[in-house]
Amino acid sequence: MVAAKTNGAASEERGIEPSTPAWYKPELGSRLTPLMRNILQNYSDIPPESVEQHVAEVVSSFRTAGASPTHSPPPEICTAALVVDESAARTCMERAPTFLYSQTPLLPGYKAMVERVREGASLLDLGCCFGQDLRIVAAEGAPTQNMVASDVVGEYWERGFDLFRDREKMRGRFIQADLLDPGSELARQMRGKIDIVIAAHFFHLFSWDMQVQAFKKVVELVTPTGWIMGYQIGASPANEMPAGRTVGSSSTNAKFYHDEESFRRMWRQIEDETGIKWTIEAVDLCPLAEWRMPKEDFQWMGEDKMGLSFHVSRQS
Repeated sequence: MVAAKTNGAASEERGIEPSTPAWYKPELGSRLTPLMRNILQNYSDIPPESVEQHVAEVVSSFRTAGASPTHSPPPEICTAALVVDESAARTCMERAPTFLYSQTPLLPGYKAMVERVREGASLLDLGCCFGQDLRIVAAEGAPTQNMVASDVVGEYWERGFDLFRDREKMRGRFIQADLLDPGSELARQMRGKIDIVIAAHFFHLFSWDMQVQAFKKVVELVTPTGWIMGYQIGASPANEMPAGRTVGSSSTNAKFYHDEESFRRMWRQIEDETGIKWTIEAVDLCPLAEWRMPKEDFQWMGEDKMGLSFHVSRQS
C-alpha cells in the first residue's frame, strides 16, 4: 500500500514551499470560464489565442515584491477585502483568482437588472476587485457612466483596466473606501444615490452582527426603488465559524454562512432596525460545483458549504 503524500510533500513536488495553504493554485486551469473568456475576447478585443497568457501576465504583475502564498488570506477574504488591511488583501492574486468565474449572470433578476442599467439606473459593484462584474454588464450593451465601483484596495480598479483593456470606454467611477468606516467616502458620496448594488463574495466575510451592520450601511446608499443583489458562500444548515479559527495558515474573524431561513431572518432584523421594508425576491442555495468552481477550490471549506445567491428590493 502506497502512503498518501502529505500536503508538504505534494507542494515540494510542485515547487511550492511546504507551508503553502490549500487554496493556493499556481495555474489558471478551468478557472478561466467560457463567460470570462468571451468577455475578454469580445469586450476587450483580445485574440482568442492570447487570452490565457494575458490573464496570467496581469495576475503575475499584481504580485507584491516578496509576497508569499504562505501569507495569503483565505480566498473568501481576497474577493472583497474590507476586513483585512490593504497589504494582506493585495496578496490574494498570488493564487488563481476567483474573479474568473463570476456568477453575476446567474443571479436571480440579472436580466431585469441589466435592463434597468440600460435605461439609466446607477449600479454599484461593492468589493469590486478588478471590476469584472461591471464589465459583464457593460458587455450586455449597458452604458457605464452610471456605474460605481468600490474596494478597499485602489490598485484593483487600476489593474482592471489592464485586464480588460478598456480605459477609454469604461466611464464608471471608483471610490476607494471601507464600507464600515464611520467616515466612509462611499457613504459620503453615494448616500441615497444607488439604484442597484451587486455584492459578490462579500457579506460572508462577517459575523451575523457585522453582516447586519454592513447591510444597513448598504441600505443607506440605495434609492427608494433600490435593489441589492449578490452571491456568497452559504451553508446547509446555516452556521457561524468562530473568530480565531485557523484556516490553512491564516487566523480568521468570525463569519456567518447563511441558508435560506437564516438569510430571511436576518432581513427581518434589518427591517426592524431601519424601519424600511424590503421584498426578498429570491434567495437560493446550490452546490458550489454548480458555480463551475473546481472542486479543489472549495473542498477545503467543508462539506456543508454551498453557494448562496440573493435579490432583495426596497419597498418604496
